[in-house]
Amino acid sequence: MFIHSVEGLPERQLVPEGRWRVEPASSRVGFALHALGGPIRGSFQEFAAEFEHPRGAGVLASLCAQTASLSTGDRRLDGYLLGSGMLDAERFPQITFRSRRIQARDDASFRVPGTLTVRDISRDVSFHARIQAGPRQESGFALSVALDAELDRRTFGIDLPWRVEMFGVAIPHHVRLWAELLALPADSTAAIAA
Repeated sequence: MFIHSVEGLPERQLVPEGRWRVEPASSRVGFALHALGGPIRGSFQEFAAEFEHPRGAGVLASLCAQTASLSTGDRRLDGYLLGSGMLDAERFPQITFRSRRIQARDDASFRVPGTLTVRDISRDVSFHARIQAGPRQESGFALSVALDAELDRRTFGIDLPWRVEMFGVAIPHHVRLWAELLALPADSTAAIAA
C-alpha cells in the first residue's frame, strides 16, 4: 500500500504545520472508468500539488493537473478524451482541486471536501483520504496522501451524443479520480515538533 503506518505520531500533527510540496516523481494522479469495451485507466503526467498548514489554522490542499498531459497508453483514446467533446484540453488546459479542510472519519481515514474545476466548471466534491506523516531516511519527514473520489462527468459538462448516452454504457457517467502523493517540507517551518 502507498501509505505506511507511523506509530506514535500525535493526531494533531497528522499534517505538521508549514508548507508541503508534492514530489511529482514519487506521486501519481489518475482516473479510471468501466466502459463497454473494458476498463479505461489513465494518469496525468504533469501536475503540481501542495499542502499548507498555517499555525493555528486548518489544512489547505491544492492540486493542478495539466489536462493535455493525460495518458492512457493509447494515443487514439487520448485524442478522443482530450478532444472538444470530452475534456477539451485546448480550451481548458488545467484541472484543479482546492480543499477547504481535512476532516477525520475514523482513526485511519479522512474526508477532504473542496472545489474541483474541470472545463472551467467548478463543483463541490469530497475525496476520501488516507494520510500519514513520518520519517523517511533520505529526506527527513514526509507526508503520504492517497485520495479517491467517484464523480459524475455530466456535472462538468461532459455529455456525449444521445446514441452513446442512451444507456450510459459506452462511456459511463461515473469516473473515479485518484491520487497518490508524497509531499516533502517546502520550507523550514514544516517540521514535526518533538
